[in-house]
Amino acid sequence: MKEVAGEFLYGLPEKTIDKIIEDYYEDAKRLSPLEEDKNGTNQKDDDGLGDDIDNVTALGYFDVPILNLYESEMRKIASLDSKLRTLAFAFLVVNKFYGYRYSYECNADLYRLSHNEKKSGKTRNVMLHRLVENGVVKFYTKINKAYRFNQSWIAKTSFIVPINVDFFKDKSNEKVWMQITNYDDIMLYLGLYLGDERVSTCTECGCPIEVTNNAKKYCSNCSNKKLKKARGKAKKKHFSGKLKERKKGKIEL
Repeated sequence: MKEVAGEFLYGLPEKTIDKIIEDYYEDAKRLSPLEEDKNGTNQKDDDGLGDDIDNVTALGYFDVPILNLYESEMRKIASLDSKLRTLAFAFLVVNKFYGYRYSYECNADLYRLSHNEKKSGKTRNVMLHRLVENGVVKFYTKINKAYRFNQSWIAKTSFIVPINVDFFKDKSNEKVWMQITNYDDIMLYLGLYLGDERVSTCTECGCPIEVTNNAKKYCSNCSNKKLKKARGKAKKKHFSGKLKERKKGKIEL
């Protein structure tokens, strides 16, 4: 791995390189292959989809963390200028998602998550500086040895969100406003808190969903669960009917 990633890791201390490779190795170990049946092949369902999706879900490939949004965090973001709230919320969620005091994420991704990707570079920089001035975001830059040869070779620029309550040792007095369980559009959570009329809630789990013309009632998670349940019932009914016909001697299986 050192040889393959030599150019990417060039200039970093040996200990840092070893730590990066170790992290990749541990991640790879957790991604075990799909379980196979006794014949060595994955079974297929009648609909042709197979058991792959169930196996992947069971192995945790699609598991995402459930994040707490605290009242104090949401109040702080709501107190900001309306032009800064979405970007501030994106920083908060990303910082919580990674679970590290200092998080690394490309600014372009943060602008995309906050729906600010179409804004000009100058506008983005102004927004970022204002968040720093308001104490919402703090940045930390770590440079490697190669920096003295080329100042564009910065090893890592990370950030921290001081209002992130998850980093406090004692959270007993903190009230949770809501948990993030769906990541289709995290800005819907902010919209719900701010009372946006374009945001409703899932009738099943209560997470925010976008108001649409087709009277949408469920989030994607609950919708998928209901669809899977309906398919299971239809399949059970189909085979039950076949079994009854077989007992009556109408068909042979």
